[in-house]
Amino acid sequence: MVGPLTALGTASTQAVSGQVIGGQMFGSVEQSSFAGLLGRALEQISAQEKQVDRLTGLLAAGQPVDLHDVVIATEKAQLALDLAVQIRNKAVEAYQEIMRMPI
Repeated sequence: MVGPLTALGTASTQAVSGQVIGGQMFGSVEQSSFAGLLGRALEQISAQEKQVDRLTGLLAAGQPVDLHDVVIATEKAQLALDLAVQIRNKAVEAYQEIMRMPI
């Protein structure tokens, strides 16, 4: 799984998706916008948080869940959220700097 917000350094990137048919890879290349990348990254963060909620709920209910899986999922979700917050802070800071520039 590709980590969230890995390709946010460029305004657009090429995403390659493909399908294996008869042992051969048939792929397509599509152009993705920054907004699309950001949206997918936020969806991944949300999915990670839902996974943590599910695992902690199972653990609290006494279901057979490995504690280390819960801790690892929690840390991954926390790191992804921290990264998203830092990117937001940098974007706001860059916007404010642009607004302070004389015309």
